[in-house]
Amino acid sequence: MLRRLRAGAKIPARRGAQARGLLGSAPARDGLRGAFASDHRAAGYGGGRRAPPDLLRLALLFLGTATITLQVDILEPLFGIRFWQGTFYLVFSLVLDVAGVALMAGLLYMMVRRGWLKLPKLDYARPDRNPSDPDFDRPQYRREDWAFLWILIVIGVTGFVLEAARLVWLQDRADVWDTRWWSPVGALLAAAMRAAGLSASGGGLLRHGLWWFHGLIALALIALMPFTKVKHIFTAAASLLVRDPLAAQQLHTFDDLDPVASHAS
Repeated sequence: MLRRLRAGAKIPARRGAQARGLLGSAPARDGLRGAFASDHRAAGYGGGRRAPPDLLRLALLFLGTATITLQVDILEPLFGIRFWQGTFYLVFSLVLDVAGVALMAGLLYMMVRRGWLKLPKLDYARPDRNPSDPDFDRPQYRREDWAFLWILIVIGVTGFVLEAARLVWLQDRADVWDTRWWSPVGALLAAAMRAAGLSASGGGLLRHGLWWFHGLIALALIALMPFTKVKHIFTAAASLLVRDPLAAQQLHTFDDLDPVASHAS
């Protein structure tokens, strides 16, 4: 009983340590893995012992969209509250651009590791199957992984193009165009679009059409996650958060057993 009480008292501290570990980065084990912390972390997969940094970047980009929705669809029409402006807007625009670039870099790095380096640790082959078996190399997992990567790439690219199209569309507004470099990727793309001859009206049309494509493909990805192994982004993180690293130490030992029953066995 005393052992159980002591173990229960340590639960809050363990949960705090697990949360810190979940948001941290694992030690490096080899070369580029040390620089980028593994292909799982680089592309948003929940693998190893820690949560992937790019999962946090994905969450940050999602929160950026959710924040705009909070103002446009809820707070402003119902209560007249506007916060998506001024310094907050500029800083958050920069943060989202940096997060988007980091996400794209991680996705491209994972593509290189899986498509060109082909490291043995990323082999899909099952050790309990023969090469002649149809599911030996698990082709469905390979297709899922590459589809997931390409969909995220498309979402990221279209997001930046949307940002640039908006800048071109609203180029006559000083409050938009004069602060464009707080969205550096969008500003560079907008300059390229203008140099290519895209007008303000053309930018508006591009933004309107691409916005629907960008939104629908993002929603489709979210809807498909529970039906693919991509769901382990969330299940692995949840498992790490609630696991008990002292579980084995709480098992009964032979000393806890009844001496008579222990001797009889």
